[in-house]
This record gives sequence, C-alpha cells and structure tokens, in this order.
Amino acid sequence: MTAGIGLLIYYLINSDFSIHYVWQYTSKDLPVVYKISALWTGEAGSMMFIAWMIILLFFWISEHHGHEVRFERKIQIIILIVGILFLFLTIIDSPFADTMKNNIPEDGAGLNPLLVNNG
Repeated sequence: MTAGIGLLIYYLINSDFSIHYVWQYTSKDLPVVYKISALWTGEAGSMMFIAWMIILLFFWISEHHGHEVRFERKIQIIILIVGILFLFLTIIDSPFADTMKNNIPEDGAGLNPLLVNNG
C-alpha cells in the first residue's frame, strides 16, 4: 500500500496524464501541494488512502499494545476486516486505470476550483 501511495503521488507530481486519475484531478499549472492533495480528491484515491491509513493503524496498535488483552485482539480483528474491505474496494476501483492508451492529453482536467483554496 505504501508503494502504491508513493507511486500515485509520483504520478500526480510529475503530471503523468497517461493515468486517467492523474488527468482527471490535476493539471500542469497546479502547485505541488495541490497535486499531492489530489491523492484523496477522487473516490479511487481516497479509498486507497483510507485503506493505507487503516492498515497503518492496525500495525501501530499491534506494535504498541500487542495481543495480551482479549478486547485489544477483537479491536485489531475489526480494524483488519475494515482495512481489507477498503483494500478490496481499492482493487476494484483502481486509481491506476490506464484509459488514455493512444491519446495522452497535453494537460489535465484540473482540480475542482472549490478545492483550490488556501482556507
């Protein structure tokens, strides 16, 4: 998941418009911070980001609290099930879909103007 998040951020920063998700949510004139925030702008990217955060939470709880208490094990199982669900949704609706095979556009559609705001 970490490698996938890193790869998607790399594509977003470098404006690789052969990836449909990058074309749909970024453009060449966006500052880097908005290109990175495009990671969780669309449904596929936000599902991937949420799955990554849930899996990191699972490993953090496992590392810091272990498996001593039965209640903590139940919490870890629930978190793992939810993380696997979001991972499955990410696989179904992949942000790495390559729909621009022969016609790679020069510029992307850009971020929603409501999201390009310093506030």
